[in-house]
Amino acid sequence: MADLTFAALRPSPPKLVGASNYRTWAKDMEMILLRVPGAWKVTTEDPPEEEELTPDWHQKNDFARSEIHLACSPERQELIIDSETAYESWKILKDKYSRRNEIVTQRLKKEFASAKMTEEDVSEYIEVTGDWGKPPAPLWCF
Repeated sequence: MADLTFAALRPSPPKLVGASNYRTWAKDMEMILLRVPGAWKVTTEDPPEEEELTPDWHQKNDFARSEIHLACSPERQELIIDSETAYESWKILKDKYSRRNEIVTQRLKKEFASAKMTEEDVSEYIEVTGDWGKPPAPLWCF
């Protein structure tokens, strides 16, 4: 098993505060965890079945989980406080703050904002609801 004591000698990464620094924080954490053989693996791969967990796996998981937790602001720590594995903590934070989620959300908002009803959609709406809406105001006056 790799000696984990050297990890205490390195500077701490910046705290994860949210989506604004997630990308650089995640890369910093990857570099930190890669310094201990197996720590990155327990963070990014599904844990083995209960009967396959070894003391070595537990030690790496505990190290990675503590590094992730301590590199988060108190508000982010609340999200992962009940996580039992580094993998679970990492996944929660990635799912919440990854740019991919932000990009998907922006795309969906854009699609929703640009959505228009076609004439067939309006006809179907009226048929189903019986709602003709308010008649339009006349375009001319006497």
